[in-house]
Amino acid sequence: MSIMVKEILAMAESALKEAGCMDPKLDAERLFQYQYNIDNTGLFLMKTKKLDQKEAENYFELLDIRLAGMPLQYITGSQEFMGLSFKVNENVLIPRQDTETLVETALDYMKWADVGQNPEADYDYVNKLSNGESQDQGQNQDQESTQESTQESTQEQGNAIDNKNNRKRKKKSKKRKPKHKGEWKVLDLCCGSGAIGISLIHHSVEAGKKIKVTASDVSQKAISVAIDNAAKLKMEKQMNFVRGDLFQPFKKRFSKQKFDLIVTNPPYIKSREIPTLQREVKDHEPMLALDGGEDGLDFYKIIMLEAKDYLGKGGMLMMEIGHDQGADIAEIFDRNGKYSKFRVVKDLAGHDRVAIITY
Repeated sequence: MSIMVKEILAMAESALKEAGCMDPKLDAERLFQYQYNIDNTGLFLMKTKKLDQKEAENYFELLDIRLAGMPLQYITGSQEFMGLSFKVNENVLIPRQDTETLVETALDYMKWADVGQNPEADYDYVNKLSNGESQDQGQNQDQESTQESTQESTQEQGNAIDNKNNRKRKKKSKKRKPKHKGEWKVLDLCCGSGAIGISLIHHSVEAGKKIKVTASDVSQKAISVAIDNAAKLKMEKQMNFVRGDLFQPFKKRFSKQKFDLIVTNPPYIKSREIPTLQREVKDHEPMLALDGGEDGLDFYKIIMLEAKDYLGKGGMLMMEIGHDQGADIAEIFDRNGKYSKFRVVKDLAGHDRVAIITY
């Protein structure tokens, strides 16, 4: 008995849809491509061909694993991130598109710092606590009902101030000197698969920058995956790997080492929210990389307290944060008092995504 490939894919798509898969068609096709090691063109050419019973059974065995909740990326052993293919397994968090915002923000900061310009003009940064957005939102709406003449006057004054500030900014930019020279020293904290640090190396080298990344994680199994990815993508000469809990290994071995940039995607899911996550996440991805404690802020509190000791003057700490955690991180920043500036950059969906802190 033989079955046409397109019929097998239709059956798989239907089963995945019934199981609640978010993209059943894509998953059905990716599983088939993985089984036969073919690209999109190869899949298109095979759709009208027939598989014998044994071949069909092999595919359906993979399908059963996916239907049981195993993420597609753990089945295929790979995930695309920042244009690169990374090895992943159940020992590391699957790199997500949200985290690309962190990498892109870091790359932009490095670009601007190398030429001595201020990157803030190119980003929609929000300091919720300092600007008082959430507290003042209602008051701002009430002010809209004031007299029109007052509004126009206020607008004119605001425009005048903006123009004045713009002129000052232009004058200052002429006097600015490069903020950074030589090789970039970067720490990828809680590195997992190494996707963040390796992507920074890849795109920095493409832009002609010198960069050295130290990747650290508390899990030796995660470190092993990161090492494999560095070797696979030929980045191992520009990376060091250290096992340890946050900054603990650096206290013992690198007490005098300073970094220009620290990037991290720490666990930030609230403990009580873990059971509500998709089964692919809560049942298969490492809990060590997900659970951020009762309020989701456990790791941020430690990182923000200690990062200063490992940043050079003017160095930056960039952390991926949850979509609603900007104000909470700002509050920790205000209590901490060790840093000079705080910003939050939003992702493409307009959600809080990266907290940026300058020492």
